[in-house]
Amino acid sequence: MLNENKKRRSVRGTKTLLIIAAALTGLTAAVYFYFSVEPGPKDQPEASVSAPASEPAITDSADPAETADAVFADSAKWGDEEFCKTIHLMSHQKVASDLKWGAIKMTPERIEILQNLLDEKEAELKHASVYKEILDRWEKGDFSKAVEDHNQIWSLQNGTVGKATRLLTEQEEREYIMREALE
Repeated sequence: MLNENKKRRSVRGTKTLLIIAAALTGLTAAVYFYFSVEPGPKDQPEASVSAPASEPAITDSADPAETADAVFADSAKWGDEEFCKTIHLMSHQKVASDLKWGAIKMTPERIEILQNLLDEKEAELKHASVYKEILDRWEKGDFSKAVEDHNQIWSLQNGTVGKATRLLTEQEEREYIMREALE
């Protein structure tokens, strides 16, 4: 009888350990997938998956030069999604946040390109005034509201993770540009 009780407890203990191990494995997988996939707008397909050839390819690719070239390659189809995505990715070099996906180096030339595109597409854009306000400040070298700019665009994209918390210092910005190999 004593051996039988020990055997039952041993089997119960083994089952309990297996259940705990399975639960931890499932939880680990869920956390991994949650943080490895960029949240996108709920009602729109992700632009980074694969854009049709006729639409601008805005991605979060690992190669920043490829990303920047793709973003500005085809201006004919630009809309709110492209403006939001591009301004958002450019703002990453100016702000601190827990998580960032992708980046496009912010340059005076790129700001000018966006302003020209905005002038061309303004009537078609739902949030043209938001983009104009941000780009006008950036053109003047005023990044004092970059945190608010990032979060406003992030909000338009239905962002849930990666809210900007503060401006980067000049040193942090240089390090970010080097670390991300932005060109």
